[in-house]
Amino acid sequence: MAGTNIDRIVTLYKIANATKRLFLIDTYVGVITDTIGGNIPNPRTFSNVRIFLTNQDKYEILKKLSKKIKIWKKQK
Repeated sequence: MAGTNIDRIVTLYKIANATKRLFLIDTYVGVITDTIGGNIPNPRTFSNVRIFLTNQDKYEILKKLSKKIKIWKKQK
């Protein structure tokens, strides 16, 4: 899925929301949606949207953005 396909991101968010599931996005999509903001599902303002880190180095990118971005960590 291309991170810039906003219609698809919104549709997948609506499905996750309707089924009461967490909507996980990768770092790239998280940065894009956070930058756009507004009604686009993003990890800063939507309570059930989280960023799934695929690489520990990406955590450093997110730390620079803001403390308010919610990151999902797998439970052990």
